[in-house]
Amino acid sequence: RMKKACEGRKLFDDFLRTAPGVTSVPPDGGISALIEFPPGTDDRAFIHDLMLVYDTVIFPGHFYGHPGTARVSFGGEPDDMVEGLRRLADAIRKL
Repeated sequence: RMKKACEGRKLFDDFLRTAPGVTSVPPDGGISALIEFPPGTDDRAFIHDLMLVYDTVIFPGHFYGHPGTARVSFGGEPDDMVEGLRRLADAIRKL
């Protein structure tokens, strides 16, 4: 599990370097992080569209008291992470 988490974290860090307008405070530990969308992004609407159009699920930040953000997990299978982060980046580019 630790190896998957380390691989997932690297993939997540790579995603952050290439996703337009997305920021994140790297977590000290664990397998998830909050990403902040470009200003003015409605996290609820974005994530709803992400599920419908891209068949990809992340958790809206308003669940945690942080609207305009989303919780992204990176503890899954590396191949799934690559595809999920690709879909997420594609959706963000269309904002």
